Amino acid sequence: MSSADSNKRPKLDIKANVLMVGTGEYTTGYVGGTAADSDKGAGVVALTMFDLRRRGKVERVGMCGVNVGIVALHEIA
Repeated sequence: MSSADSNKRPKLDIKANVLMVGTGEYTTGYVGGTAADSDKGAGVVALTMFDLRRRGKVERVGMCGVNVGIVALHEIA
């Protein structure tokens, strides 16, 4: 085995299941049923998790929080 091969990480076939704790502005982009007007309005956490799921790095994405609103009506996984 060459030194270049020994520096590579092994590929894993295991995908993570993600639970996002919190359904606020930073996670979803919504505040009180309306779109947020700050720079956090894109919901960067949820967007990142959905992108990782699209790329095959994450299997299931879940979300929980006390003020879920419309998010609770949709299955996220």
